[in-house]
Amino acid sequence: MRTTPIQVEHLAFPSFDASRTYRFYTEVMGFKLTMAFSGDSPEWGNKAYLMTGFALGTVKIHFFDLEGMQRPRADGLPRDIRHVALAVPSRKEWAAWKKRIAAAGVSSWVEDHDGVPSLYFSDPNDVMIEITCHQRTSTRRADGAALAVVRRWATACGQGEIPAPVVRARATRTGHARRRLAKR
Repeated sequence: MRTTPIQVEHLAFPSFDASRTYRFYTEVMGFKLTMAFSGDSPEWGNKAYLMTGFALGTVKIHFFDLEGMQRPRADGLPRDIRHVALAVPSRKEWAAWKKRIAAAGVSSWVEDHDGVPSLYFSDPNDVMIEITCHQRTSTRRADGAALAVVRRWATACGQGEIPAPVVRARATRTGHARRRLAKR
């Protein structure tokens, strides 16, 4: 079976304050409000809801306010394990974002990932955002080396065996087949 190219269409999160969410994404982040609608949802117990969508370039984020929805309790995981990572093309642009976030009074911190800076901060709904700049392609672990790391981890943690990658034949322009690792 051939794999069809796929891409992320949008990310969706709960919103606990539509006004604060709107101001954060339009004023702090510079996103554009691209859509909003409301109504009652039979799928959500006939509760009233508001759905908003924001976009910056190809990045689209949607938020749902649902009547009576409460912010969930912390689950004990580190704050930055779940996050949305956005990339800018240069350190100069990254520094401008760092300055912009600080000027807006948003609490943040910086982590270094093999010499690449990443700025972390939360939106009003506790969605963690990372802004990074990848000036070069990461060469940390590729293909077989990455699989070896995953296999060692899974074995050490008793999580089961990791199967070998699927190899598929692909026709070239001359009709000859060549083998390549299937991209998943």
